[in-house]
Amino acid sequence: MVNAGTLRPNYPLVVVDSLSVNFEHRESSIAAIEEISFEVGAGEFVSICGPSGSGKTTLLRSIAGLCELTSGEIRIHDSVGRDGAHRIGYVVQDYSSSLFPWLTAFRNVELATRASKMNKSERQSSVEEALELVGLAKVGKKYPWELSGGMQQRVAIARALASGAQLLLMDEPFASIDAHTRFELEDLVKSIALARGTTVIMVTHDIDEAVYMSNRVLGMNGTPGKIVSDYSISFPFPRSQIAVRSDPRFVAVRNALYTDLQPARGDGESAATMAQELIGFLRKQKCQFAGGREEAEKFSAGETDIKLSRVIIDSLAAIELCIWIEDSWGIEINPDDLFVFESLGQLVEMAQNQVHGTDGR
Repeated sequence: MVNAGTLRPNYPLVVVDSLSVNFEHRESSIAAIEEISFEVGAGEFVSICGPSGSGKTTLLRSIAGLCELTSGEIRIHDSVGRDGAHRIGYVVQDYSSSLFPWLTAFRNVELATRASKMNKSERQSSVEEALELVGLAKVGKKYPWELSGGMQQRVAIARALASGAQLLLMDEPFASIDAHTRFELEDLVKSIALARGTTVIMVTHDIDEAVYMSNRVLGMNGTPGKIVSDYSISFPFPRSQIAVRSDPRFVAVRNALYTDLQPARGDGESAATMAQELIGFLRKQKCQFAGGREEAEKFSAGETDIKLSRVIIDSLAAIELCIWIEDSWGIEINPDDLFVFESLGQLVEMAQNQVHGTDGR
């Protein structure tokens, strides 16, 4: 249940309490996020950072009221039963599909004010102010297809601000933009949030971006996704891209967060489990099997005393396997080194030893 109401002074703006979300798929249930709890204070800029599949967007959509919650509760303004949805702005990753191509930039932004109690004159003033805030005061009459990607995303941000949103939710807002424009928009969004006292919760894969922009960074990892870290970022505002990113304190937090977000591998993960994961990946890739009948039967049965060269028979397959090993087990290996291992079993043994910090060969 998502509740919204009047803000109480010196009180958390958003409270996520023991939140779990499952998705039903055919006859099974898939857990996306599990037992997540945290608070966001009024005026905070909080980034949620984590690898793909860790439930970041599900969490953000849940806060926006766009997902059905399996258990737990989300409280906004800590008041039950009052309609506060119009005070929440949402910016999606794909700015091009979030704007209506047949509406001008002005009309796209104006859409956010239609559900408010503003009269026509107030709506016009709000839209003009929002466009001016994002540096687009002179392009209100242009259509999205006449604007660059960075300008289109500015329009999307202006639309989220036009209704006077107290809470701004952003899902990978700069992921599809070139690096230079990305830095400009990072500084722009942060300056607007500071000037207006807007609370921001942003989802991103980019660890550097999260640390640079935020007061706090929450790290998510695992399947189902869980909060694995919570870092306070102490750099004062306004911030300089060059000065902050080269500061040793920035590097220390970034490295710690990077470590937290490595693929989760429980200390008790057995060689048998890792072998099953490896065989499962190779089957999913539909690798061309070059062995005889006996080895083919062993492969089908999930056995690992099979020569690696019988399964990985070309350089592309070797590269795909190395990428999977790094993503799944956090172990870097050169494709040319794969064939040092005589069997799938030896590869699993090396991986198991490295996971537990011992010599693998």
